[in-house]
Amino acid sequence: MIPKLLVIGERFTDRYFIGTATRLSPEAPIPVVTISEVIQFPGGAGNVTENLKALGVLVRELYPPTPYPIKNRLIGNNHQLARWDQDDDTVKPFTDIQLKLAKHLFRDIDGVIISDYNKGAFTPESVSALAGLIPPTASIFVDTKAGPTRFALLGKRVFFFPNMKEWLAHSAEYTNCPNVVRKESENGMIYISRQSDHTHHSPSLAKKIVNVSGAGDTAIATFAYFYTQGRPIPECLEYANKACAIAISKPYTSVATNEEINAFSL
Repeated sequence: MIPKLLVIGERFTDRYFIGTATRLSPEAPIPVVTISEVIQFPGGAGNVTENLKALGVLVRELYPPTPYPIKNRLIGNNHQLARWDQDDDTVKPFTDIQLKLAKHLFRDIDGVIISDYNKGAFTPESVSALAGLIPPTASIFVDTKAGPTRFALLGKRVFFFPNMKEWLAHSAEYTNCPNVVRKESENGMIYISRQSDHTHHSPSLAKKIVNVSGAGDTAIATFAYFYTQGRPIPECLEYANKACAIAISKPYTSVATNEEINAFSL
């Protein structure tokens, strides 16, 4: 079964200025980079969508109104030297009219992935509207920088995906969440069920780290893909770790395909 998933959230543009540095600036102790190429990829919720497409998902998309923030990165001699953000690094909130017009996107979906970078898209009103739009049979997967309380209206079927920094910042809130997949970087991922008091740890499978941008997007997309196919949680975690190992071994904001995941070996 190919799942139908809806991605809702804050989309960015990841832009890379790639070049070569051969000398230091006479003005400051920084390299002078000659730019040879500029490339860009969808970031944030857009990167979640790209990961799902790479897996063959029938994906639908719902983003706030444009413009989308741009994260610029300067790459010199294959090393990231600087990053600067533009468009005020904020997004417009979802509007009541926009969500009403998007009702058709919620029909017959197997799951919803919410990507919240806490840049302004999700308000109490928009979360309340989403709670009324998401079908009761759809699984919900949330990656939020703001803590889980913002999405309490979505009920007990939510899987939250905090990293360690987010977990520590909102640990009291996460204590009450029924399902948490905690991303622990080099230590892999751990699933925590508050309902059954059960945990399952899946170690990292990374062999080569080139770029970690978007790894969290890869994790939630891959987990959701396999979970909505009815795979058991330990298997979903293992696949997510494989996908992350593949994505971070590539330059820039990258994805992992089904073929790459199936061929992955230690």
